Amino acid sequence: EKDQDFTTTFGESMKEHLVLIRDGHLLRGLLDKAAFGATDMSLVHAVHEAYGPHKAGLLLNSLSRLFTAYIQYYAGHSCRMEDLVLKPDADEDRRELGQGPTLHPDGNPAPG
Repeated sequence: EKDQDFTTTFGESMKEHLVLIRDGHLLRGLLDKAAFGATDMSLVHAVHEAYGPHKAGLLLNSLSRLFTAYIQYYAGHSCRMEDLVLKPDADEDRRELGQGPTLHPDGNPAPG
């Protein structure tokens, strides 16, 4: 089951639910979404608590580069500059939309 607790899968005695990194080597555990995600016990949170915000920022930057490289080289996804440029017909649609009345976030027309 996808939501199954890690301790029930590998057993409490193996302590595979605990991540142990020593001298830059992963000795035990699994680095998954729970380890990297926005949780109180994430790797980033632990680095922030132990080494401060600068080191946590460096870790986030490194993880971003690592995951981007994985997506580009192993998962087959890429993004080039031409992927970010609007095609002429889409740009024309954007211009037409921009010629309508300017509205405030509340939906009322802006003065002017």
